[in-house]
Amino acid sequence: MEIEDENPLHDIHSEIAYGDLEEIDLEPYFGAPDEEIENHIRSLASRASIGQLRQALSIPLDGEDREREVLIEMFVERRMAVVSKIRLAIQSI
Repeated sequence: MEIEDENPLHDIHSEIAYGDLEEIDLEPYFGAPDEEIENHIRSLASRASIGQLRQALSIPLDGEDREREVLIEMFVERRMAVVSKIRLAIQSI
């Protein structure tokens, strides 16, 4: 039996609804360290398909192909940028 090399661009069956990926509830993580928030976001993103991640990142269908792990890291970075902006807004109140 031949072992096929796993294609890093291969999509998985999504284990999360797109809405849950787009609207992540971070209220339970209010005041938590960044690493804990990042881990939570990463765990959700790792359950998403490449298509869902591309959609959430607004990457066009004809855009450059990227490996799942790259998309997951991009997703985490963008969500953490939003978390940082919200923290700054709260601190200024």
